[in-house]
Amino acid sequence: MTIELNIPHNGVQEHLIQFIQHKLLDFHHRDRDISRAEVSLRKQPGNAESEHVCEITLTMQGDTIMAHRTAADYTQAARDALNTLSEKVDEMVKDQKSPPDTITSTVKV
Repeated sequence: MTIELNIPHNGVQEHLIQFIQHKLLDFHHRDRDISRAEVSLRKQPGNAESEHVCEITLTMQGDTIMAHRTAADYTQAARDALNTLSEKVDEMVKDQKSPPDTITSTVKV
């Protein structure tokens, strides 16, 4: 799995980066089809209460799921985004294991 991080040079602690990477690898262990993760941490000007933004995009077999969260600091924004993605990954894994709604057969009877 490829992990791409777009983070500011200052203001992000190393343990937060490691936490994000650990969670993304956990997602990959749950669903091996996840091939790419893009993480973007940035400040959003204007709103002082929720100026820190975390966007995470996961790519799997052509599908893309994304979480965009804002908070007062990067840690909370990242946790919120990762929690949202965790629910979405669990849902996708559950959908993959369920049988299809209709079965198509090409055998003539």
